[in-house]
Amino acid sequence: MIRMSCLYGFSYAAVLILHLGCAVKPNQRIELTDDEKVEVDTAIKKSAEDQLQKMVDKAKDLSPEQKKYVSTELFLKGNSAMMEGDFETGTLIFKYLVELNPDEYLQKKYAINLIRTGNLNEALKVLLSLYKNNGVSDQKTAMLLAGVHSALDELNEAKSIYKKILAVDKKNEDACLYLGKTLVLEKKNNEAKTIWAQCDKNYLKSGLFKYYLGKLAVDENKLDQAMSYFKEALKKEPDFSEAIQAMGILFEQKENWGQAEKIYLSHIKNKPNDNAVLSRLVQVQFNQEKMLEVIPHAETLADLEPENLNLKVKLGVLYTDAKMFDSALTTFKELLELAPTSDRLIYYIAAIYQEQKKYELAVEYFNQVPTTSSLYSDSAIQMAQMLSTLAQEEAFGIRKSKEEWRSKFLSYIKQKKLDIKDLEVELGVIEAGFFENVDQVDKAINSLMTIHTLPTFNQQHQYYLASLYEREKRYSEATNLMLKMIETDPKNAHAWNFLGYSLLERGENLDQAFAYIQKALSINPDDGYIRDSLGWYYFKLGQIDQAYREISMAIKKIPEDIVIMKHLALIHHHKKDYRKAKELIEAALRMSKLESEKKELIDVLDQLEKDRIPASTP
Repeated sequence: MIRMSCLYGFSYAAVLILHLGCAVKPNQRIELTDDEKVEVDTAIKKSAEDQLQKMVDKAKDLSPEQKKYVSTELFLKGNSAMMEGDFETGTLIFKYLVELNPDEYLQKKYAINLIRTGNLNEALKVLLSLYKNNGVSDQKTAMLLAGVHSALDELNEAKSIYKKILAVDKKNEDACLYLGKTLVLEKKNNEAKTIWAQCDKNYLKSGLFKYYLGKLAVDENKLDQAMSYFKEALKKEPDFSEAIQAMGILFEQKENWGQAEKIYLSHIKNKPNDNAVLSRLVQVQFNQEKMLEVIPHAETLADLEPENLNLKVKLGVLYTDAKMFDSALTTFKELLELAPTSDRLIYYIAAIYQEQKKYELAVEYFNQVPTTSSLYSDSAIQMAQMLSTLAQEEAFGIRKSKEEWRSKFLSYIKQKKLDIKDLEVELGVIEAGFFENVDQVDKAINSLMTIHTLPTFNQQHQYYLASLYEREKRYSEATNLMLKMIETDPKNAHAWNFLGYSLLERGENLDQAFAYIQKALSINPDDGYIRDSLGWYYFKLGQIDQAYREISMAIKKIPEDIVIMKHLALIHHHKKDYRKAKELIEAALRMSKLESEKKELIDVLDQLEKDRIPASTP
């Protein structure tokens, strides 16, 4: 919009009154439609033009000194507008300034403003007039004119001017460059190559033309030739940033990240503040997950580009991945001040507090993620899990509060089940896990029973329910659940294995247990859980060597399963290798999260200590 009101004494409100009707009061708040805004802007421009025209018409009859004064004032106002980026206002002022004072310098400034505001045809008229007077003796004006011809698809006219410039000045780098670019636009690549090769000979210390020959080779998919040109450009001009980037990008396209990184690193040793190359280096190191190496480069780039908020977000993510949590929090909180409603920033801060086990702060931030966010559902799950942890810590006496967090957790689960129907099963499983961990298995079963008919209640949830039935010695219900799964899918190896392992744990009907486990093995012979069940069957029979073979195979497949570790520990205990048995139980304890599981492992460890003979290794 033309900002002439402050320059020429008429107000925006006055224009509104004039053009939108007398009912509008000067101090009244006015809401405009898009059409009305266009009408007002047009009116303002017309008013400004009318005033300028009157001013210039009057100035023509003034004395030379007075005319000079008016010209100077117009120049200062027009130049000020351009410096502020208001090229439309600047162009309008220069239009009338040139009418008053057709100085070539002012005409050139006017043409440049016309180009900036997209008025190419008007710019062409001004530049043609100047070119007619001076020809290529004024090379800057000639170059501007050729550029406008090119932008208007008048390529022959552009070429003609570039060639005339080169005829009088064969070392005009820009004329040579743009003549070649014009030929490329006409798909005359060979001619462009000839021009650039000739010009390259005139510039012994410039890699520009080798670089453009390389770019042309890339367009023609002659990548080896392109690489050769880029290297030649760098021999002439070792710090040529664009050539460095071009070479690196060729390696990146081949996913040769290491070679691209090497090129970029070599360059920034000499040019540490080269934003473009730094940006590529950061991306390449990020792609290689070199989190520690990339951080200092990302920090430098963030300092060079303080307005690049996306880069700062990436830097915060890098800090997080490198477990530099304080730096990550500082970065994300600074960004949050600039974008206080950003759901992603709120989520990042919450996730860091969660990683630090500062659950109360994490809950506070997760709770700020809006319901409209794509991160809302995940935030709800994270909150549920942390509230469960806080409630468990309260139950085990780690926190001094009395059922405060339990109440918050259960209320939250109840509410979110109503709010987010798609998460009803997942929230119910988290609730069941809480009750199981505080040794209220009957309530855990009830939690699952309230959701077991929902479509998203899957096989894993059924296994979990069956395992809870087992803990409560409700064996028939667990068995019936597995048999229903087998009825639906006779090749469900895990269901067969569950039935067999359940009988082993109860010490009932070992032959039937073996038959179930064998059935599971026939379906999936490489499954570590089934191998463990077979080993445990042999252990129950006292066949320790066979048990050791199978369970050793199982732990290789699933090295951090606590039950398998416990089984192997008991085998080592039976073999009187108390040191290995103790190491396995202690490792299992470190990984265990369930209090009931920890208690069982501690009991096993106590028994190992009692049974350890004095001669054994502690």
